[in-house]
Amino acid sequence: MNYEEIIKKFEELGINPRMVGYGDYESDEQYDFIKSLGQCKEVEHIGGGEGGGEDVERVFFFTDHNIYIRIIGFYCSGEGTDWDSEFTQVFPRKVIKTVYESAEERGDKTDEA
Repeated sequence: MNYEEIIKKFEELGINPRMVGYGDYESDEQYDFIKSLGQCKEVEHIGGGEGGGEDVERVFFFTDHNIYIRIIGFYCSGEGTDWDSEFTQVFPRKVIKTVYESAEERGDKTDEA
């Protein structure tokens, strides 16, 4: 299945981001469809920590279909996560990032680069 076919089936079955985010399905048919997609791995989970409110993002990889789907929401301590109402297909991209660290953070014995 491609992304559009998966999302169309989600819509037909009433599967929304909240259900995927919590793994909480309302019917056996919804649960069975998710299982029929094969292995699904969470490959990214940003935010959603205790102690306040913050944006949260989760990306799931459906390995049998080579499809990554992102859901986003807002986490509020004591309330849980309020997931937005849509799915987004995303694609992995490797990036090179420059960070600045002290000699101590790098494990060096001197401050020389």
